[in-house]
Amino acid sequence: MKKIACVLAALSLGACASDATFARHMTAQQITQMGATPVAVTDNNFGLAPTWPSSNNSMSGAAGQMSQGLSGLGAGLLVGGVIAMMEADTHRRAVQNADELETIFTAETLNRAMEQTFRDLPGRPVDGSITASDVSRVQKVTHPEGLNDTIEIITIYNMSDYSNGVRIMSEVTYRDAAGVQVYKNLFTYYSAELQAPELTPDVRASLVAAITRRASRATGAIPTSGTTAGVDYIRDIRDARDDFLTRAEKSILVSEQWLQNDGAMLRAEIANAHSLIARYAMVDLNRAVDPTGAPPSVGGIETLPDGRIVEQVGDGFMAGTYVFRPAGATLKASFSGPIALSRNQTSRNYWLLESLKNQ
Repeated sequence: MKKIACVLAALSLGACASDATFARHMTAQQITQMGATPVAVTDNNFGLAPTWPSSNNSMSGAAGQMSQGLSGLGAGLLVGGVIAMMEADTHRRAVQNADELETIFTAETLNRAMEQTFRDLPGRPVDGSITASDVSRVQKVTHPEGLNDTIEIITIYNMSDYSNGVRIMSEVTYRDAAGVQVYKNLFTYYSAELQAPELTPDVRASLVAAITRRASRATGAIPTSGTTAGVDYIRDIRDARDDFLTRAEKSILVSEQWLQNDGAMLRAEIANAHSLIARYAMVDLNRAVDPTGAPPSVGGIETLPDGRIVEQVGDGFMAGTYVFRPAGATLKASFSGPIALSRNQTSRNYWLLESLKNQ
């Protein structure tokens, strides 16, 4: 899983083939010169987006998610539409899942939460260390240019293919006053993973109720018989009443667990991810390279009081990047390339792209 995540990260974040490693650090002198530095949280334009298994993962929205630029939104809207025609049923369920997740977190609430996390960091420099001064937001679709003398954070949020896990990835960069990127690193957080319950009469009833609610969310009513949505709904209900749980049905049941109690588990994971990413980003920004050009020592594992593992990759292209994972479990959740946006977020992105025509 770690190797897969590293490869995905390298491809998604536009790594340069000439770079020895993805991570890039500053000298002690550069760190001292920075001191209190502005922070810009790049607006996420996708929300908590479910990934979904496709026969063509090369048509991936992952790179677009991290770039957050015009081409990124185009990938999320246009490529998603092409895949949907080929694998409509899988995509339909993923969009329904995105609609449900948006009842807990919209892209805007995620952006505000990350912004507030950085605002809550200590702001006074200590012994010439880098700290966050004023914190702002930036929309890369309308303002794609890089910001000089500013720490930039770009974050993507994904629910796994079958809803059993959440992944949050943040790229943190800094360009100096001359516009030269002198710092870059990646911070990847994996949630605890959930499992689908065994099939019982109560679980079957919950599954039928969830399918009905998801199918009705668009119009507030059960889809009309004879329509495409109606045919899909009737088939889903018929399948839900048999004695076998498909992977798609298990995904619905697991997703429902994340939504319980107003998304309490999901909110806790997102808050923990934001806190750890912000904290370790500032720690890592203050890790200096040797003046001769030798990188800082990397690798190693730290166990936090709650048992969560903080791992810094020790070798290879992703050396120096951070992975936060739950303790005592092998990560099994899979995150394919294609993503599904909620219908509301797709509409927001459409109008965001339309706004560019007036500039």
